[in-house]
Amino acid sequence: MIQHLRRGIFILLASVVVALVILQLGNLGWAERMRVIDQDKQLARAKYQHSHKAPERRPGPPRSTSQRYARGFVQVVVFEIGLPCAATLGLLAYTRCKRARP
Repeated sequence: MIQHLRRGIFILLASVVVALVILQLGNLGWAERMRVIDQDKQLARAKYQHSHKAPERRPGPPRSTSQRYARGFVQVVVFEIGLPCAATLGLLAYTRCKRARP
């Protein structure tokens, strides 16, 4: 029990340290340059889309809020959280079985 608690605390501390480091990276000069470059790209894309505007189409039926955000939510939960978690748990189970068998 104590070993699991210790491991949990180490994981929590490591995640806090990583989060703090990542937050500090946003204050560096290269991050500001990346923001300016991104804004320039978005402005160029908007100008291009405005100059190559497609003919007006009738709007489709209104979508509900749940339909609008469901795809992104499923994508994050399945691909960004679920698959890495499943791979990690599978690897841990595989190594545990290898250690249990002589």
